[in-house]
Amino acid sequence: MGKKVFKDLISNEKSKVHDLIAFRKTNKAWLKKSMQIAIAILKVLRERNVTQVELAAKLEVSPQYINKIVKGQENLTLETIAKLEEILKINLISIEPFQYKSEAIKSISLPNIIDKSKYQSIYFATKPIERLTFQSPKGEATNFAESA
Repeated sequence: MGKKVFKDLISNEKSKVHDLIAFRKTNKAWLKKSMQIAIAILKVLRERNVTQVELAAKLEVSPQYINKIVKGQENLTLETIAKLEEILKINLISIEPFQYKSEAIKSISLPNIIDKSKYQSIYFATKPIERLTFQSPKGEATNFAESA
């Protein structure tokens, strides 16, 4: 057999490595979360001496699917995550309470209706009564103790 020239050894076909790299770049966000979930599941399985086959039976899926999950290669649905959390009795993901104000609400400048710096307390012999002074949007002070 004679010497082969390097360029004869090179294939014209695109390598699968390039596709894998492109896939990982495109799906970086969910792959990272999937890997974190996989690590958490593996830790629990090891601590409790539960096999992937046993987990698959409880989850009613194939052992191959569990293997994909624990490799961090599966884009899990919320349904699957919820089932895993219920079976393993752990919290895999948590969602912060929703706190959002639209830009329209943020841009509205509401006047300071209550000017707390003008609060004054007046005490009587029988029971204390607080005298409240409020500022209207026009800047006029209103004393509710006097107007009541």
